[in-house]
Amino acid sequence: MKAMMRTTLLLLSLLACVQASAASPAAADKKWLEHLANLTFIRDSLTKQSAYFEANQVVRRFFLCIPEASNHKQDPLVLEQVKRCFDETVDANIEIDIGGKLSYGREAALAIATQGLASIRQNASFSLSAPYMSQYQGGRLAGTGTLQLNFNVLVHQNITAVNGEPLPFDPTPGPQLFVSNNTLGLKAVRPGVWQITLLKVSPLLTQLSPNIQFNNPYPNYPIERP
Repeated sequence: MKAMMRTTLLLLSLLACVQASAASPAAADKKWLEHLANLTFIRDSLTKQSAYFEANQVVRRFFLCIPEASNHKQDPLVLEQVKRCFDETVDANIEIDIGGKLSYGREAALAIATQGLASIRQNASFSLSAPYMSQYQGGRLAGTGTLQLNFNVLVHQNITAVNGEPLPFDPTPGPQLFVSNNTLGLKAVRPGVWQITLLKVSPLLTQLSPNIQFNNPYPNYPIERP
C-alpha cells in the first residue's frame, strides 16, 4: 500500500513538471500550485485510506480473539494465543465501556474476555458490519495518528450460566442473538502498527432464540498474526 502510494505520487509529480515546463512562466507557476494542491489532497486521501485499512485489520483480529476465549476456554494453547493477541492489539491503558460499566487497562480487557464473559457463554460467533471512520487525526508520518471506527456487531451465543455481574445482554440461559453498536479508538504505536485505546459497547438488541442450533465441538479459528 505504501509503495503504491509513493509510486502514484512520483508519477503525478513528473506529470506536473512536464506540463509546467511547456507553459509560460506565469501560467507554469499557476499550474504548479494547482498540481501541488492536487498532490497534497491525493497524499492525504491515500494516507487516510491506508490508516483505515491497517486499523481495520487490528479490529477484525481483536473480534476473532474474543469468541475464541469463550469457545475454547479449556484449551491452554488457545488462551495463550488470546493473551498474545491482546498484547499485540490492545493498548496497555485501554478504556472499556460495556453498557455503561467502565474498566481500564489491558489486563482488565483480557479478564473480561477470558474469565468474565467466557465463564457464562459458549458457541459465540461475531459478525461485524463494515466500520466507518468517525474521527481521524493523522500524524507527522504516514501510518501514524489516531482514529475512531464505528460499527455494529451481531453476536450469536449460548448463555450457559448466570453470574452477578451486570451484562449488556439478557442473562437468561440458552441461545440468543445480541446486537450492539461499537466504537473503537486506535492509535499508531509506530508507523503502520495500531493498538486499540477505547472499546465502547452500546447494546441495541437481545433476542432469545431457542431455535438456534450450534454445532459441537465449535470450530477453532486462527487468531495468530500471519
